[in-house]
Amino acid sequence: MPEQPTRRTVLAAAIQRETGPWTATRAMATNAANGFSGHRNTARKDLRARVRAGVLTPAAADGNRTYVLPGGDL
Repeated sequence: MPEQPTRRTVLAAAIQRETGPWTATRAMATNAANGFSGHRNTARKDLRARVRAGVLTPAAADGNRTYVLPGGDL
């Protein structure tokens, strides 16, 4: 039986595929659309994990934590 993709691998693929800034709200919606937990804290942890992996960099926008691809603009 093939292995099921994890929530974080599905999110990482979406980050690479879709352009624009990533917020916890956007990550929550992506997780929920793919059948995973749609909780805000889970989304924040997933985005921070992507930062540690070097996939995203944090950027401040309107007082909210936003993440972009390295070298990307808001």
